[in-house]
Amino acid sequence: MRKKYVVGSSILLVLVLIAVIVAVQQSRSNTAQGPVGVPTTAATADTTPTATASNVGPGSSGSQALPATAETSVGSTAPTRVAANGCMLDLTPIVPTKFSIDRMKVNSPVLSLGEDESGAAAAPPKNASHSVAWWKNGPAIGSSKGHAVLSIHTYQNGQALGNELYDQSAGFKTNDLVRLVDDQGRTQCYTLEKTTKVWVKDYDPNSDVLYKFDGAPRAVIVICWDYNKSSKEWDSRILYYLKPVAQG
Repeated sequence: MRKKYVVGSSILLVLVLIAVIVAVQQSRSNTAQGPVGVPTTAATADTTPTATASNVGPGSSGSQALPATAETSVGSTAPTRVAANGCMLDLTPIVPTKFSIDRMKVNSPVLSLGEDESGAAAAPPKNASHSVAWWKNGPAIGSSKGHAVLSIHTYQNGQALGNELYDQSAGFKTNDLVRLVDDQGRTQCYTLEKTTKVWVKDYDPNSDVLYKFDGAPRAVIVICWDYNKSSKEWDSRILYYLKPVAQG
């Protein structure tokens, strides 16, 4: 009888160990992904902004678990090396409060936001036509890896910052200098590296085209484009990839 009891106890212990291993593996898998959706950075009315940041863009199928290891720590006490143009020479995470593009004479406030009700990175308030939202639960501005996500509104009436960026004559151009400044005046600078259009119908929610937590550091601005009057939705997103001036 004692032998049967020992054998039964051993089997139970093995089953418990297997369950623990499976739970740990699932937990690690869940923390490796970011949200699927992107902000709907647009207004649908001709004169009054009415859109909210919702999960109707690329990845409208829901949201994924947020990573637990995004590089968002800020406030380094290390000495700051600064170039003559005011740009920091080293990548150091900051919490941006101001956004500017020198050539376009753009000067906008930056809001640090989390996710909207659908799980996507939140966009600025719908009436904040020229504000920028930084997704605070992803890589930071000045991070040494991954994509720092910035959301900017587009309005159907053409009177938002997103409309100005995508203006084909005077808009955002390759190599334009972007400055992101924190409340201490520290400035991380980026240059526009490339622009990509992503159609909502073609978007792969498992891709890292927007949300990415490792690899080469970039800031990525997302705006809505191609308004569909029939569906009253925006059929594409424009992604601006910004390369840091500072070195990691």
